[in-house]
Amino acid sequence: MRYAAEAILLHDVFMGMMKSLVFATIIVHVGCLEGFRVKGGPEAVGRAATLAVVRSTFLVIFADLFITTLFYMLDRS
Repeated sequence: MRYAAEAILLHDVFMGMMKSLVFATIIVHVGCLEGFRVKGGPEAVGRAATLAVVRSTFLVIFADLFITTLFYMLDRS
């Protein structure tokens, strides 16, 4: 346990928490936006749910790239 506690850096924990908050915000906003835009019956709801998953996945990957690059650049200074 001691070695694990020594290996875990506060910076890494902070980065993980920050990224998870950003990812959750993206997923919630995309899901709500697509849900509010839905018109039609159950078939349209299914298409909107699929579109929300695809869009949020793409945005989470892009946000991960951006945040990782940002933290990497800030850490090198």
